[in-house]
Amino acid sequence: MASGPSLYLGRIGSTGTSTAPHAHWEVMKDGKRFPLSKARSDIGQYLQFRLPEQEAWQSLYSKQGNDFVLNPAAALTSPMGMRRHPVHGDMREHMGEDYGGFPEGTQLRFLGQGSVATHANRGGAGNVSSLRTGPYELQTFHLSELPGASTTRGKEQQEATGTTKAEEKEEVTGDAFDDLLNSYIETQLMQQLVQQSSAKAQSPFEKFSQMLNMFPTGAMANPLTDQKQQQQTG
Repeated sequence: MASGPSLYLGRIGSTGTSTAPHAHWEVMKDGKRFPLSKARSDIGQYLQFRLPEQEAWQSLYSKQGNDFVLNPAAALTSPMGMRRHPVHGDMREHMGEDYGGFPEGTQLRFLGQGSVATHANRGGAGNVSSLRTGPYELQTFHLSELPGASTTRGKEQQEATGTTKAEEKEEVTGDAFDDLLNSYIETQLMQQLVQQSSAKAQSPFEKFSQMLNMFPTGAMANPLTDQKQQQQTG
């Protein structure tokens, strides 16, 4: 299948809290979350997958008539909303949609412009890639391989993403930014503590002198003395 610019999203796996290999997708637009199946004409039709040992890429949603339908090789196994958690067994809200039918190692990509950030070992979500394109953010959970991983072949990576290894190194993930910010805050706090500990302790006399310096210089009126002088001169 011919395609234009594309962004590699990773390989389907079962990292984090998962019972089997599948793709969990969460879509955000303008701060609101909604199912990928509802965004099939905006995002879904540009998502593609490639099964292991195959060369051809397939669209997740393709247009038929006036609608976009799900590829028969995939299945929407768990919709967005309240459900019984398949691992923990309790009722909780499912924040995205699960798509099954993909074997371990199936590759994913997005046709279009945007940027991809990666988050390794993010709790129950496992390995996560986060795509930003226009007003949309698409997160893919439970990946067995993230974009830029050492197990990805360089030629295959460049074909899937349209980027080179040098361009990938320029990407800064959200986790790296958080680490940099925390390091800066810790450095500033340590400098303040060192300055406070090295400052010379003031004696009571020095503190009193410092307080006096806060008042304006020059003669200050003494109401008792001034009144006595007025009586004597009167």
